[in-house]
Amino acid sequence: MTIAFDQLGLNLNDVLIVAVSGGPDSVALLHLLKQTGFEQIIVAHLDHKIRQSSYQDAQLVMGLAMRLNYQIVMKQVDIRKLAEKEQENLESIGRRERYAFFRELKEKHHARFIITAHHADDQIETVLMNLIRGCGLEGLGGMQEVEGDIWRPLLRMSKEELLGYCQEHRLSFLQDESNQDEQYRRNFLRKKVVPHLKALNPNLLGTMRNNIRVWQQAAEYFQKRAELFLEEGQERPPRYDVKRFLKLDDFEQQNVLRALFEQVHGHKQNLILEHVDQVLKVLRSNVSGKRKEFGPGKVLVREKGFFEVRDV
Repeated sequence: MTIAFDQLGLNLNDVLIVAVSGGPDSVALLHLLKQTGFEQIIVAHLDHKIRQSSYQDAQLVMGLAMRLNYQIVMKQVDIRKLAEKEQENLESIGRRERYAFFRELKEKHHARFIITAHHADDQIETVLMNLIRGCGLEGLGGMQEVEGDIWRPLLRMSKEELLGYCQEHRLSFLQDESNQDEQYRRNFLRKKVVPHLKALNPNLLGTMRNNIRVWQQAAEYFQKRAELFLEEGQERPPRYDVKRFLKLDDFEQQNVLRALFEQVHGHKQNLILEHVDQVLKVLRSNVSGKRKEFGPGKVLVREKGFFEVRDV
């Protein structure tokens, strides 16, 4: 078994950053990359310092990297202390610090991609989390295999298949006991919700894979329409015709605002449907000077005949 990469324009000597935690998914990923023939791999391991036993993860990852003849870079970050200081949840702080570490390595080593071990079961959990949080079509589309500088080559494989791969190749791995803690939303979905869904539909992975493909295609189509609206309606400084915007149907108005948010911030993180609806109320109000927060440090302002995004 190998990893397909032809459509990415990669060659086997390209530098790649691979996130390896020591769990079965990332251990299987690293071994698969070696089997495929990639040589310039930099293994990235971040110790969150949440568990006393986390040093065992680092030892296992180091041993695996050495056996496969890959360079490894490890870092420690006290996620719990950061979360308390910033009054944020552990999941979001952990994710932020992991990707900051990965991108730091990517820039330093001029790597092509950051590779993660997200798989088909993770995809279901992600879609459910997005749905519960409130999302548009993109949220229903979950994670894409290639998203900017992130490559997720295992998205079509199930957790069961990856465990089987580890057993077949006699790969050692560690199970993170924090994955059993149901106070974390993803763990709760994995342990309490997804099993019931699989009982209702034993082919849940296949069904969701097909649904997600349709949702992703729809999201891409409407994203292109939204970007076209912004491109055609843009002036200098970027202003957009309110009347032209309000002639769009409700769904396209939402997509235009999401595309605008992405243009301003470079991402759509934490942009939920409820907030988009609040911005729409401002644009439909017919009151000049009305404004609404539009992400960190920005406000969207409705003026007579146009709207624009300004610094706070």
